[in-house]
Amino acid sequence: MRIRLRDWRAWFIVIAAGVVVAYAAWPTREVPVPEIPRPGPSAFTEREVQMDVAGAARRVELEPRSAAAWGEYGIVLRAYRQHPEADRCFQVAADLDPADGRWPYLIGTHLADADPTAAVGWLERAARGTVPAAARETVLARLAETLLAAGRPADALAALGADPAASPPRIRLAAARAAAAAGDDRAAAEFLGDLADYPPAARQALLLRSEICRRQGRTSYAGYLAGQAADAPDASWPDPLADPVRSRDLSRGGRLDEAARLLRARQPVEAERLLRPLTGDPSASDPRAFVGLAETREAQGDSRGALEALNQAVRIDPKNLAANYQIGLLHFHFGEQLWAAGKADEARAEFREAVTWLDKALTINPDFGKGLLLKGAALHRFLGQPENGLALLRRFVQLRPEDDIEGVSKRVEAALRKLGVEEDGEAVIFADLFGAAPANAAASLLRHRPNIEIVAGMNLPMLLESLLGREGLSARELAQTAVTAGRESVRDVGEVIRSALAGTKAAGGDG
Repeated sequence: MRIRLRDWRAWFIVIAAGVVVAYAAWPTREVPVPEIPRPGPSAFTEREVQMDVAGAARRVELEPRSAAAWGEYGIVLRAYRQHPEADRCFQVAADLDPADGRWPYLIGTHLADADPTAAVGWLERAARGTVPAAARETVLARLAETLLAAGRPADALAALGADPAASPPRIRLAAARAAAAAGDDRAAAEFLGDLADYPPAARQALLLRSEICRRQGRTSYAGYLAGQAADAPDASWPDPLADPVRSRDLSRGGRLDEAARLLRARQPVEAERLLRPLTGDPSASDPRAFVGLAETREAQGDSRGALEALNQAVRIDPKNLAANYQIGLLHFHFGEQLWAAGKADEARAEFREAVTWLDKALTINPDFGKGLLLKGAALHRFLGQPENGLALLRRFVQLRPEDDIEGVSKRVEAALRKLGVEEDGEAVIFADLFGAAPANAAASLLRHRPNIEIVAGMNLPMLLESLLGREGLSARELAQTAVTAGRESVRDVGEVIRSALAGTKAAGGDG
């Protein structure tokens, strides 16, 4: 049967229309967008925070297939510690744009501390993805650090590339840690190189060298390195992907935390800018904001402005430990300045005021170390109460169960400074056991305090001889006197008595 041309054309049109309809309908077959996670109504009490979260959620509603919108919403939720909801947003963002490494990275870094094994997969995905060039080093280092925490040092080293020794400092530090964990101390030492010269790496690099030396039996040098680590700056690595999360927190607590970070980074003007809105309102009622404002004012040389802010903090909360201590600290500094200017009477008045406020701090917390140190220094050096001052300083430097060499070294150094012992000054430090933490901590100070003496094996006769006979002696002479007294006081009492009895019997027999 012959098909008429007109009928053929009609079928073609119908078929073509069907293709168009099918093509037009294809987008509607995409996987549906997940439900937008929303924290409960009681999650946020501050109006500004509520508006911030609602605004980020609204963008997701308007652009439900935008990875950037989901990721930004996740950042906002992470900033306000809504972690399950934030992780869900990052997962959707990672699914919508599998090539972007930012979102799996933010999931992995959150999991790393609690569950490094689970975090590894996300961080590996981040390392395979695209991240800003400035963040590449951070991503690789965090992956290696997490593999180490998961007990996989060989994989950690492999994740850092073919030549970690020629890489930036953070990569080299991670490589050194991985090599040391794998038992290759020589490679670890090579990776460490000059990392102690980089502030963010210095402390960990020195502690790792100390650990390697201790494993090699070089305990004295290990203690010395631990002391160097104690003096290293407390710096942190920048994180181009995670740092924006912290700065995104608009809550009162978030601003306080960010201001504290800026102060540590020596940016007091920026810190004050964050704190002013929290303290400028006459109804402001958070003492922490005023304590932080005082720190920013002090960092800019405005001690009187700092004192005014601290007094406001104490009016809000008389039992605020930080405010009471810092008022005492400011009066101590005022006293030091007056003392240096030759105004002894005015200086003593400031030191007495300092002690008054430090007593308040110690009433709140009797074991507050900084309070013990400062009050002890005031009594010992300036207020004519040396024995009372030394008693407080002894409490400050005593070893606690949780202490390590670094902690003890810091406190001994602080005590020496408050006692007025300059770096080239003389002092004698007594410790219990040779080779134990207190002695090693003191030994670590010899690097920058060459004139101190350290006597281990302390006993009571040694201390009494040193305290009673110290006048006119140098530190070296006093240490020698202490060692002699300590040795002479160690006696076998039974042998002494038996010798005495034998001598008495012999004398009686001769008679």
